[in-house]
Amino acid sequence: MEDQAATLREMARQRFTSVGAESAATAAAEASALEGLSVPRVFTITSGKGGVGKTLVCANLALCLASAGKRVLILDADLGLANIDVVFGLDSEFDLSHVIKGEKSLCDVIVPAPGGVRIIPAASGDEELANLDDNGRLNLFAQFEALEAEIDYLLIDSAAGISKNVIFFNLAAQAPIIVATPEPTSITDAYAVIKVLSQDHGARHFYLIVNRARNEKEGREVYETLLRVSDRFLKSVMIECLGVLPEDTRVNRSIRSRKPIVMLEPAAPVSRAFQELSQRIGGLPARDTNEGYPGFLRGRSLLQTR
Repeated sequence: MEDQAATLREMARQRFTSVGAESAATAAAEASALEGLSVPRVFTITSGKGGVGKTLVCANLALCLASAGKRVLILDADLGLANIDVVFGLDSEFDLSHVIKGEKSLCDVIVPAPGGVRIIPAASGDEELANLDDNGRLNLFAQFEALEAEIDYLLIDSAAGISKNVIFFNLAAQAPIIVATPEPTSITDAYAVIKVLSQDHGARHFYLIVNRARNEKEGREVYETLLRVSDRFLKSVMIECLGVLPEDTRVNRSIRSRKPIVMLEPAAPVSRAFQELSQRIGGLPARDTNEGYPGFLRGRSLLQTR
């Protein structure tokens, strides 16, 4: 088993490809092969440390997938400190707190966002929502099943860290996509998330996006660091780097304007990187890579088998 895990990790190293290095034609061919599958692809965008650009990554990836004709829904799962609607320049009247309280259905709180994306906003400063219990999560996922036929991708923008809600949403998705920057604290906390999800909850497959890198070399170093540590201390864990997003000062302007960078500056290097990264994500397997459950149904299975 350990030899097999080492082989998988070596394959991951060899597959390291900076965003833009893999041709759009190859990614499109991989995606078209999966077109007939009806189960939506579900990915959690997460991080160990806050402030690494996780929500911005989620918003821009969603826009890029939507521009390719995919039906994309974002769930703001940073319960209690939500801001995906702010990133899109939206003011939401209703949010997940109204669903949890039984005042609205999930469909009632879905908000159309620019670029053809739809979002499910959460509340900011709501302690009850931030401490959602198992029954609340189960009721939430029960409503998600009705949306399966309406979307191609569900991107879950989770909170940072290793709280119960963060762990649940990471396990309920097909696979976690971890966002990290070259800062040592970000790398350390990214490893902490991988460690908890793998050792305590059996997750084995992780994707990595390196954000705010000065160049490809710096991004590769982040990836190699995480691989070295996981090789030493974790068993049967595979980490694949989806790509590197470059540092770009124009992102700060997009934040202030409440307009994602791929819409504000579509020709910027980071915007092109997002487009190419979305093509790689489009070529990922449509089925779950950790436990075998389809995305939406897995959330219910996690709770019902406890």
